Amino acid sequence: MKILLIGKKNMLSWIENLAEACSKMNLENKILFLNELGFIEDLKRNILKMVSKDLMNMNISKTIDVHISKFKPDLIIVISPFMFNENFFECFDNFPNIIKFAWIGDRFSLSHKNIANKFDKLFYTDSYFLQDGKNFNFPEGEYLPLAVNQNRFFDRNKKREERLLFIASYTKQRMEFLNQINSIDLRVIGAKWQKRDLKNNIECIDENITLNQVANEYNLSQFILNIKHEHNVVNGLNMRTFEAIASGGCLFQDYVKDVEINFEINKNILVYNNIEELNELIFKMKRDKLLMNNLINKGKKLVLEKH
Repeated sequence: MKILLIGKKNMLSWIENLAEACSKMNLENKILFLNELGFIEDLKRNILKMVSKDLMNMNISKTIDVHISKFKPDLIIVISPFMFNENFFECFDNFPNIIKFAWIGDRFSLSHKNIANKFDKLFYTDSYFLQDGKNFNFPEGEYLPLAVNQNRFFDRNKKREERLLFIASYTKQRMEFLNQINSIDLRVIGAKWQKRDLKNNIECIDENITLNQVANEYNLSQFILNIKHEHNVVNGLNMRTFEAIASGGCLFQDYVKDVEINFEINKNILVYNNIEELNELIFKMKRDKLLMNNLINKGKKLVLEKH
């Protein structure tokens, strides 16, 4: 089987990880980054954008058409199609015999129906999106959570500092929550964080880091925090859930409904509903290292087997 993977090149490396998984299964695959089409195509896009956005979008659709015609895939998978202009995928109508899937990780609306209808099946990282898709009369959908690239995120058996690590972009909700943690020192890494807005027990590194650096940081901290991005998900788990656990850290996961689909709470994952529960869990894990290590090992085993 030949698979064409279409998406955007960004910090998450979602599409690159998917390509690596396909290669591991001996599936021939090719990546088409719509935000990095090559010097000539990018130059052409910028020129057309100044003339007409419609012309630019039509040209990108023609570029996709050329790649499909040359590669001749049996299956096309588009990552996060709703972040693109719907005209990008007009060329899909020229290939009725090729199966087309989409994997969707962010919120969407009825306005995305034209894009959704270009696909044979939609996969959602958030179970809440599945119901939205049904309500909007989108094509058939299925829940498919995110996962981990175990070649990058694994336990490197390094000495860990007894601190709480949070790697994520700034949001006001996240900042307010972090400032209520009084049970441990924190290390926060990500864009747009400001030290002046955070309590004295919080070390702040205001920058984006590479995934390899993220993996290394996960191996240097005993405890890792997850706080969902409230604008992107409802019930869903993000990549941090699986990557932190696979790296051998003790993850504190904020409660979302999809936790219960993928894990057993207090057996292979720790979940908190509010700041009081988080502080209590931190104290408990600091006191009982045997309990903590048992939970870490069970969580790591589950993630590497199923995700």
